[in-house]
Amino acid sequence: MQKARGSFGLAVLSTLSPDQIILSSLGQPISLGFDPNQGYAVYASEPAAVDGVLAKRSGAYRLDLNQNTGEIAVLKANVVTVYSMSENRELADTELFQRRLTYPILAQDGTTASDPVAQDLQDIPDLLRQIKDTWLNPASGNRQSAEYLANFLIAKAHYLQQKQEQLTTLGLDPSLAKSNHVDLLVTGVENSLWVGEQFARDLAKLFPLLSIKVLSANQILQNLQYDFSSLGLAKQSLVLAITQSGQTFPTRQVLEACDLLVRQGVMREFFVLTGEPTSFLGSSLLPPTFAGEPFSRRLFTNGSGRRVAEPATISVAATHQTLTELLFYLTRQLQIAFPHQQPLGLSLCPDSLAGLVDIDNQFLLQTAADMLGMNHPHGSHSSRLRRQIVEAGQRWGLHIIESPLAWGIHALYIAITVGWATVFGYSIPLAQTLYQGILKVLGLSAETGLAAVLENFFEVDDIIIYIFGPWFWTLGLRFVQKRTLLARTGKRTLVLGDRPWVRKTLENYVSKLFSLSYGIASLEVHGANPQDELVHGFAHRVVRGTLLFLGVPDGRCSQQQQSEENAVMLSARQANGIRNLGVGPEIVALRIQSPHCPSKIFNRPGVTQPAFCGWGSFRSIASDQ
Repeated sequence: MQKARGSFGLAVLSTLSPDQIILSSLGQPISLGFDPNQGYAVYASEPAAVDGVLAKRSGAYRLDLNQNTGEIAVLKANVVTVYSMSENRELADTELFQRRLTYPILAQDGTTASDPVAQDLQDIPDLLRQIKDTWLNPASGNRQSAEYLANFLIAKAHYLQQKQEQLTTLGLDPSLAKSNHVDLLVTGVENSLWVGEQFARDLAKLFPLLSIKVLSANQILQNLQYDFSSLGLAKQSLVLAITQSGQTFPTRQVLEACDLLVRQGVMREFFVLTGEPTSFLGSSLLPPTFAGEPFSRRLFTNGSGRRVAEPATISVAATHQTLTELLFYLTRQLQIAFPHQQPLGLSLCPDSLAGLVDIDNQFLLQTAADMLGMNHPHGSHSSRLRRQIVEAGQRWGLHIIESPLAWGIHALYIAITVGWATVFGYSIPLAQTLYQGILKVLGLSAETGLAAVLENFFEVDDIIIYIFGPWFWTLGLRFVQKRTLLARTGKRTLVLGDRPWVRKTLENYVSKLFSLSYGIASLEVHGANPQDELVHGFAHRVVRGTLLFLGVPDGRCSQQQQSEENAVMLSARQANGIRNLGVGPEIVALRIQSPHCPSKIFNRPGVTQPAFCGWGSFRSIASDQ
């Protein structure tokens, strides 16, 4: 392995040594797990996989190979020998013992919910309140890390203030003080990146003189290797990496690179937001920031922990809420440090910030519980909003499963009408059976001319039923279920229309929900911004029965959100006007609006409102919470 280059996680097995496995880690994680009581060991590329096997085992423990320095492990059933690639030596047993992560004995049964997605949704209101409580505690890790980050921004604001004064003295525009280099770089992949993008937009609205950039972790890795200058990093630069598991490969690699750049003095500092802080235990990335402290001030946690459901719900909500609390805290600290001033271009006054906090508290205390219908402070309940959402979801669910139901009914019809001949020697197709019944009722002989005409007519009917039966059953299902009769049959198309980060996370969520479904019981998922490209990108693709979900901003909160609401509703009306045979798309719009929205505050000139204040309802679902 001395000649190995790059990053890798290797597992080497040989029939010549069937009792051992050679594992090697450099730049990629490998975790080992041991259960001494049962006498076996496991290994995986992520700690979560090992935890899933051993977390409930008393006396079991986990050992993570050091991917930073590179290590090789010779693994047997209950014995491991580890070699350091960088130090070229075997690690002592005492060193390995200190790195053990022992699993606790769980008091609860630890059973996994039969529906992990539903369980995650049920847990959201309580977790959001816990996050709020954590940020109210000055001694919490999140508050300590936020204070550490705020100090950097305060120092940046002091520097810019001095620079603006110099520019003003020279008769130049003070806005020229804004740095050409990046002050804050936000990164991640997938959901983490999309939520981070919205946080960066909100932060840039509040602090226009702060230079903020958002890049995916994969893009940063490419730029680090081939085009470092394009990143715009300088000695004052900060990086915020968001990774739910803490083991996402590109984000983890970016963190390793940031750690090196900080030690080399190329950039100032980096921070991590994760849902699984245990994935960083023992890592050199997060040492104590100050001597004597038991934790690192580089770390933010959203409290969601490890979740087994692949479609992400609670982890996205927790990350968004944590970033919202961070935004509030940074704004408040800048206001305290610069009273009656506009640090970093901040135009939001303390009263306006208090209004935003009130809206956020209202969402946490009531609206989230109303939407999910459970975990309310006063017990589980079913609100009007919850019933409307479930009703719309069930109706759309019937659209999706109508094809397999229709084919199932048709298969049963064929089995009965044709299979009857196996038992009784003759088949009983529907039309022919009706024909025989009519002859008996009218007392007609099968030899008459009228009977012959009727027989031919009903034979043709049976042929049509056998060929087009699924369509007939589909119409029957729609009639019984009181759904639109003339919508197109087959796979439905769902178009999600909302602001970019919401649309992307929802599209990801729905597509993963149906990732294992058969094509006949699935749907096409697309997304677009109703304030921008939805009409141009999907108006020509709207057909009878297209499902359109829209998030509508609460236009009472600010002039900007009023224009955004108007744009969304205009898109809805344009889509609704596209009809064939009198049938158009099915539109569900969701608006969460607060009666406490302080419109007088946000409508003042020069005051901007971050986008996290409202989720956007047309068949309209609206909440006055």
